[in-house]
Amino acid sequence: HLQPAQPVTYGYFLAGFAQALERDFARLTECRARINMSPLGAGAMAGTSFPIDREATARWLGFDTVGLHAQDCIAARDFLAELLGAAAMTATTWSRLAQDMFVMTTFEFGTLNLPDSVAQTSSMMPQKKNMSALEVLRAGSAQIMGAHTTAMAGLKSAHYSFGFDSCCDAFRWAWDALDGAVRGAAVAAVVVGKARPRVDRMADLARVNYSIATDLADLLVRDGGYSFRDAHHLVGAVVRAAMKRGTTADRITSSFIAEIADTAFGWQVDLDADAVTRAVDPAQAVQARRDTGGPSTHDLDRLFESLDGALAQDREMLRAWTAAGEAAADGLEMAFEALASVTRPGA
Repeated sequence: HLQPAQPVTYGYFLAGFAQALERDFARLTECRARINMSPLGAGAMAGTSFPIDREATARWLGFDTVGLHAQDCIAARDFLAELLGAAAMTATTWSRLAQDMFVMTTFEFGTLNLPDSVAQTSSMMPQKKNMSALEVLRAGSAQIMGAHTTAMAGLKSAHYSFGFDSCCDAFRWAWDALDGAVRGAAVAAVVVGKARPRVDRMADLARVNYSIATDLADLLVRDGGYSFRDAHHLVGAVVRAAMKRGTTADRITSSFIAEIADTAFGWQVDLDADAVTRAVDPAQAVQARRDTGGPSTHDLDRLFESLDGALAQDREMLRAWTAAGEAAADGLEMAFEALASVTRPGA
């Protein structure tokens, strides 16, 4: 809701997008099995009566297998629509990243700095720094989604055979969109690499914006024996009173909580002063969230280890695919040379 919620870290923020992009990458790579099927030999729609070797051409051209139904080989475009959909989902992820960063770079938030190399100045207002790279990421995702929508709309009423609507017009924007996805990934990598969090500003906001309220409620449940429902009501009253008095979150004390509990609800609350001090400290609130996928160092270390492992597997898979393509190209050249060396009868 774009309101102060709970204290986290910039690394935690980025790690969430890393998780999303890992899923995006999985969706993209899963398309390969349905793309890398050879249609050669399918003819116009019913195969051919010539004794050709479809498996040989598939092998020489680096395909994993052949399509088993000739008409499906001619009619199918789902593999390309699926790839566009996966690309659109990926672009949506980095578009959401761009939007979050856009807000963080505003004067009002001021929690993130992007250098001039990924920004532009206003043509009229000399003080104005426009986050052009972020705008490119947001706009580019719309173009990719548009290409996917065009593909699906073009396919939905096409006969299951060859036709210009399903073969050409439905995918009029596909190649530009896929090229745009590659460019968008490169731009997103540059932006993330150059972005720098304004740590002091982040810490100042976390200390005063009452984002530790949930930790106070948790303390009332753990140490005070209250239900979370009652703790929620009491902490809400504490925050309201603190805002009226101009008391920032980091200055809420056990005596202040006891006062509000008594006057607002008639409850006698006696929390340990040191426990309250720890609860209103954003840094300690962050570290308290362990084993639940939270922002603590403990949890992030485990997450980064998992992400590093997934990244290593992804890179190895891409290396294997590249090697397979190179081997197929070598095989094709050898087969061509062998064929070219055959002497025809009467030659």
